[in-house]
Amino acid sequence: MDKTKNPVEAILDWYKELPERVKIEIAAKVLRYVPGFAGGEGLTFSITTVEKFIEWLNQGSSPDEIAGKALFTRALMDFAPMRHKGTAAGWEEITKVAHEVQSGIEESWVPEELREKVNSMTGGMLERASFDSKQWIKAGKSWNLLCEGPLSDDAIDEWNRKAVRDLM
Repeated sequence: MDKTKNPVEAILDWYKELPERVKIEIAAKVLRYVPGFAGGEGLTFSITTVEKFIEWLNQGSSPDEIAGKALFTRALMDFAPMRHKGTAAGWEEITKVAHEVQSGIEESWVPEELREKVNSMTGGMLERASFDSKQWIKAGKSWNLLCEGPLSDDAIDEWNRKAVRDLM
C-alpha cells in the first residue's frame, strides 16, 4: 500500500470498493458528526448520502486541508461505524443487544405502540447479522490496514510535507 498517496484519495479508493449497504451506513454515521455539515439532520440511509459523503471528502484543495480532512475522517470512522461494526466482538455485542430488545418485547418493557416496529427492526437486523457482520468485519480489517498505511500519522505527515514542498 502506497504510504505517500494523497490520504483523501486513499480513503475514497477504499470506500468505493465497499458493499453499498456498508457505504451508505458509513456515510450517514460519519457525516452526522461533521460540524456545520449542511443537511446533517436530514441524512437518510440512501445512495444520496453516499454522494454527499464523497462530495464532502473531495472538498479542500490545500495540503493542510487534505491532511486535516483525512485525520478528521479517520477519527470519525474509528469512533462511529468501525468501533462497533468493524470487529467480531462488536457484532457479538450488537446481536446480544438485539436479542435483549426482542426479549423486552416479550416481557412488555417495550411500549405497546412501538412493539411491532421494534420487533420488525430487530428481527430484520438479526436475520441479516450473519451476512452483514462478514461484510463489516472485512471492511474493518481493510480499514485497519489503511490506517496502518497511508492514513497513519507518519504517512499523512510525510505526504503533507512533500505536498507543501511541491507548491514552493
